[in-house]
Amino acid sequence: MGKLGIEDRATFVFVGYPVSQAADILLFRPRYVPVGPDQRPHIELAQEVASRFNRIYGEVFPVPDGIYGTRLNGTDGQSKMARGMAMRIDLVDGEEMMRAKVMDMVTDPGRVRATDPGRPEVRSAFHYREIFDVENAEDVAGACRNGYGNGV
Repeated sequence: MGKLGIEDRATFVFVGYPVSQAADILLFRPRYVPVGPDQRPHIELAQEVASRFNRIYGEVFPVPDGIYGTRLNGTDGQSKMARGMAMRIDLVDGEEMMRAKVMDMVTDPGRVRATDPGRPEVRSAFHYREIFDVENAEDVAGACRNGYGNGV
């Protein structure tokens, strides 16, 4: 470990944290785990732990597969949505709270009037549309690019 610039004795956190994450997954015996792409190492470790445990003690844990979702940007359009940050939308937010957060989302700063052509790719609200309203996303993007007030 000296080559990594780490003391010769690794702390428990260095070794134990990944195992703790795997245990948190396996505790509930899930078959599928919805996670972001950055959590892939935790799923892979949980798969390895479950497989080894099952080889020794019989089929106790299903070997979990990750269902990797798209990372959502925060409502500010810049940072990732994360716990403890004001620019997130929680699943438990009521309709009024969600509506207020969506209405405060970043829009195209170069667009002054509704009839001005816009750039949907710079709008955090459009990022959500691409994920949750795939069927209509291209129509909305075209309307934005042409200016909503131009008969679209």
